[in-house]
Amino acid sequence: MKRISVALALLAASTAAIANTGTIQFKGKITDATCAIEVVDPISGAVNSMIQLGNYSKDYFTGANQRTPARAFQLLIKDGAKCGFTAGDKVTVTYTGLDGVSGNYYGIKGGNGSAGGIAVALKDKADDVKPDTPSTEYVVNETGETRLSFSAALVSTAAAVTAGAVDSDIQFVVNLP
Repeated sequence: MKRISVALALLAASTAAIANTGTIQFKGKITDATCAIEVVDPISGAVNSMIQLGNYSKDYFTGANQRTPARAFQLLIKDGAKCGFTAGDKVTVTYTGLDGVSGNYYGIKGGNGSAGGIAVALKDKADDVKPDTPSTEYVVNETGETRLSFSAALVSTAAAVTAGAVDSDIQFVVNLP
């Protein structure tokens, strides 16, 4: 009986000594910007940099240049005074990302499981905002917050769209006066 007790005790001790290892990835960014800008859902007011464009059947698109209904979002400039705005100042926004088609749209990340023949279209208060091109001007408030309204939609870039994930990272720069 003592042999079994000792063997079980040794087994328990050896199991406790086995360790699994792994890696934790931490990311962050330090900026020198004093002008806080957040991405906001204008309906819920939630601050979130992920805009859900919805789920659509590939059959929704029957040709090139067809769009899904647009999804609104806003860039919220929290405090015009901290940004150094004066009365009448105007800003534009420049977006950059993967090329969707001919520089007109924003591409999606490729790879296994990605949709094909699809891109993201961004629109300001007047027209489409092409990659690396400033948007229409927006008047900003000298003090308090300013909301710059935009929308995004999926757009077919080919006659046939293939099913899969749509994932696009689009960076923005608010061009301050």
